[in-house]
Amino acid sequence: MKNSNVKSNAEFIGKLIADNRTWSFKELKSASSFSDMELALALGWLMHQNHILLKEENEEVCFSQDFNPYQYL
Repeated sequence: MKNSNVKSNAEFIGKLIADNRTWSFKELKSASSFSDMELALALGWLMHQNHILLKEENEEVCFSQDFNPYQYL
């Protein structure tokens, strides 16, 4: 998989997560139709960029937007 594909997948997932709700891995996979590997790489990209938060809720891994209004100043 090319880096450009990972980046475009990450941008797609970032837009989904931007709705200010918490998403499970299963929900993101269903909404995106990405494979486990494609989704994991996209989430890793977003986490590295500090765009999403990872947390565990009821023994399930969940993701939400990490918005810091000061990060672009």
